[in-house]
Amino acid sequence: MNDLDFRVVGMTDQIECFVASKYDRLRINEYMIVEDIKQGDILCQVTETHSVNEFMESNTADSYITKEQILKLQAVGYNISEGIKYIYKFRVMDDPAFAIEAGSTVRKPKFDEIKHLFYSGTIDKSLEIGIIKNTEGIYKTCPVEYKNLLKIMDSNQKVHNQEELVYLFNYYNMIEYPHIGIFGGSGSGKSYGLRVVIEELMKKSVPTIVFDPHNQMVFRDRTMENYGIDFSDKFEVLKVGEDLGINFPDLNRYELISLIETQGELTESMKSAYEAILDKDSITQSSANAFLDYLTTISTALSDKEDDTTGYYERFSQLVNVDSLQAVIRRFNRLLNTDIFLNTSQKLFEALKDGKTVIIQGTQKMLNLYASYAVNSCYRKRRRYVDAMTNEYFPIICMVFDEAHNFCGSDQISVTRRIIKEIAQEGRKYGVFLILASQRMAAIEQTIIAQLSTKFIFRISTEKDLEVIRKETDLSSEEIRRLPYLSNGDVFISQAQIGKTLFARIRLAYTTQPKFKNPFDEMYRMLQINVEKKNESDMELFKMLKEDNVFPITLDLFRICKIIEERHNIKLSVSELEDKLNKLSNDGYITKKKSIMGESYYLKEE
Repeated sequence: MNDLDFRVVGMTDQIECFVASKYDRLRINEYMIVEDIKQGDILCQVTETHSVNEFMESNTADSYITKEQILKLQAVGYNISEGIKYIYKFRVMDDPAFAIEAGSTVRKPKFDEIKHLFYSGTIDKSLEIGIIKNTEGIYKTCPVEYKNLLKIMDSNQKVHNQEELVYLFNYYNMIEYPHIGIFGGSGSGKSYGLRVVIEELMKKSVPTIVFDPHNQMVFRDRTMENYGIDFSDKFEVLKVGEDLGINFPDLNRYELISLIETQGELTESMKSAYEAILDKDSITQSSANAFLDYLTTISTALSDKEDDTTGYYERFSQLVNVDSLQAVIRRFNRLLNTDIFLNTSQKLFEALKDGKTVIIQGTQKMLNLYASYAVNSCYRKRRRYVDAMTNEYFPIICMVFDEAHNFCGSDQISVTRRIIKEIAQEGRKYGVFLILASQRMAAIEQTIIAQLSTKFIFRISTEKDLEVIRKETDLSSEEIRRLPYLSNGDVFISQAQIGKTLFARIRLAYTTQPKFKNPFDEMYRMLQINVEKKNESDMELFKMLKEDNVFPITLDLFRICKIIEERHNIKLSVSELEDKLNKLSNDGYITKKKSIMGESYYLKEE
């Protein structure tokens, strides 16, 4: 390599520097080694690329390089007048003690020199999420165990073998760096990335709950033959209300009031009424209907002291406001009408203990309702086991929320948001981890966002989301500027455990989402069906008119309508009959003739 291929030029510091090249070109996010003659090798990343020539403007407010800097380039051998030269801005990835030495040479790194930056664990304790972009040169020098681990689909939908370094997520380190956020706009690859993460968790048999409002997270259909593994015995799909519910006798009073609160916020007076009636943790009623009867009986007693034979008036009149109790009853009645108590959650608990992934589907309303119970119940079961409050084993859990802003939105006052917030702050101690996916990063409770140690940022263009990214990630201003223009599947990964942002591409998923019908195809199919039905109806009418020997039909359409109704029990208005006769005429079954008296309809042979 020529001495002038890459050289540090201009003013430098410990954070960034400028590099000039006479011949070679680099790409944004490539990794390079600055050979500092005083501090040794320093790892850097390309953040900006520019070409300069003798025609460039200079000394303006927004000039990238000034005439003075061009003179300095010429002093070290870069003669701009001879043609285009390349200037790069490097971000320092290491932590040098001093500013980078100007004039230092630059070269491309080998795998061993950057391994510490990308890999904090072994392959067997990591999730194979995708590739680190623009690392082809380094990939050639990496050990064989890091090669041929996955396939990549490019932006043109072509599938390629791995040619760049694999991006490995060390899931064992989640105990120190918990929780993942996956964010991106519509069509950015967010849902695809979420699918890949869930596939990797299934490969490792990590117990996982997925709240799937779009019914997309099913893992049966393979993308390619002989690619990936068969997940058919690693996941279960359960629907709220059909396969899953809440066994009422299993609830304690704290869980029950949380469920009631999903049907409407409870005032302090309502909570006091509830707590006065249930002064013990356990609920003695054997069913939800029995509990409703119990509350209703107390309310009736408090409303009519004279007719009370239960003793409830004397017991509760000083403790319970009857209006507040009736408000609680109305909310509980709405809860009862959701049919949430018709099933149990035993299938969920058993699948998690077997190391499976459970896909929970249903309407957003039912998912929110069930999540308020299931998330809390699983978290408490795990806490009790870890705190040695019970000998009954309950495993670690990853809890995945697609469209997470509907579960823990900043504008919501919900039970689920409260539980998710607690898990975000305390869950790692117990091995309970969150994976939140959303198109609306700014809509999620910001305390929760701050607890996400790893953030996958796909294409995003909304200013509110970009502002959150500026505050909550270590993406540079240049990377944030690129976010609205990322290709589908490209992603910036802001990861606390390595302290850097990586530019990556999600691997080809092993499975595809269930095929859905294009709504336009559906529309045209239904239009065709309607046309065929109308044609059948018109032919039936034609046969009836012919059999009834009513042709020719002249001016008296009303009389024909009456005949059809009397003989065939079919009601038609005059305008409807006229439309059908015109249709039969256009289709060639009858003939329409005009005269000064109006229109008449004849059989073809007439």
